[in-house]
Amino acid sequence: MSTVVTAGTGKPATASSAWLQRFKRLRALGLLAIVLAIWQVVSTFVLDPSTAMLLPAPTAVAKAFWELILSGELLSHLRDSLKREIVAFLWATSAIPLGIAMG
Repeated sequence: MSTVVTAGTGKPATASSAWLQRFKRLRALGLLAIVLAIWQVVSTFVLDPSTAMLLPAPTAVAKAFWELILSGELLSHLRDSLKREIVAFLWATSAIPLGIAMG
């Protein structure tokens, strides 16, 4: 028989607090499901085809993600994006002392 420990206190949780923690996790998952459902409905039925490309459906996003993983392109795109971000961060980091010196 295992005991559930309340986070942060180290004390054994009562049955009601364990139930409350499970309820909070389920509520968060329910909210995520509702947001995904609304996103799917809006992008599929509300938007016209010319603006639907601005907000693709979550199913289309998941399908494209899976295709990129299977083709092996995802890692190369990730590498290229990270390289651009690192270069931009380094330029911004060097620009701050230069701006201070100019001031």
